[in-house]
Amino acid sequence: MGFHRLLDVTLAGKERVVLSHFLNGCQDAFVSRAGLITFGHSYLRKAVKRRYRLHEPGNRLRYHQGLAAYFGAQPLDPLTSRLLFEYPRHLVAVGDAAKMRDFLSSLEVFAALYTDHDKYDFLRYWNSVGHEKDKAGELYRRALLDPARRSARSPDELLALQVQVAQFLQEMGDPNGAVPLLKGTLGD
Repeated sequence: MGFHRLLDVTLAGKERVVLSHFLNGCQDAFVSRAGLITFGHSYLRKAVKRRYRLHEPGNRLRYHQGLAAYFGAQPLDPLTSRLLFEYPRHLVAVGDAAKMRDFLSSLEVFAALYTDHDKYDFLRYWNSVGHEKDKAGELYRRALLDPARRSARSPDELLALQVQVAQFLQEMGDPNGAVPLLKGTLGD
C-alpha cells in the first residue's frame, strides 16, 4: 500500500493531516516495495529490530503469532493482496500447518496465488505443511465439486480451474490425484 493509499483508507480529518505531515517528513526513510511500506535504509531497519528486540527468537515469534492471528481473522471475501502476501509468510514463521492448509485449500486463494508470478511461493507454502500437503488433491476436488462454489463460476472458469489444480498436483508430485481431475475435463 503506497503512502497516499494509506492516507485514503486509514484516516480522515485531523488525523489524516497529522499522518500526512509525518509521512512527508519521513519520505526518505520509507519506500514502497510491492505495495508495502518498508524501511528505505538498513540502519533504520536495524534500529527497529534493536528497539523491539526482534533479534531474540521469542520476540520475533510473538510478533509473527500476533500478525498471523490478525490476518487469520480477516475475511477471504474480498481477498486482498495484503492478506495473500502477509498471512502465509506469518504462518510459515509460526509453523501452523493446519491453518496454512485451510488457507491454501480455498479455491479463491488457489486462483489468486497459482499464477506465473506467485506459483513458486504457493508451492513452497504447500511444502511447509509437511504431510498435510498429501491432502491437497482431496481438498481441491471437494471444493471443485461443492455446488455452492460451482454456481458462483461459469463452466469455462470451472474447467480452467480444474486443469490448473491438476497441473498443481502434478507439480507437487501427485500425478494420481491429477488424473481424476483431468478425466473430468473430458466430460462423460
